[in-house]
Amino acid sequence: MQDRCNKFVPGLENAELDPVPFAQGLHPFRDTNVRVDWEQQLRADGTHSRIIHSYGQGRSGFTLSFGCAADVLELLSELEKSPYLERANL
Repeated sequence: MQDRCNKFVPGLENAELDPVPFAQGLHPFRDTNVRVDWEQQLRADGTHSRIIHSYGQGRSGFTLSFGCAADVLELLSELEKSPYLERANL
């Protein structure tokens, strides 16, 4: 899967991956709404990592995938334009 992603997004192979493994094949959902958002976390070396979240679609993942992907792309574009963008400004 990572190889396919690297081919789809040039430069992704240079991204720093989180050491925490993630789960696949789950269908998590949220009672309130789908989460498409970003957060900034402090790394051990004092730098910041920005993480884009897109989850909570449950079994409607395919149906919602195109809209959520567009939202993720919009967030990514905003973050790329402003490397020091604060969350409150989105």
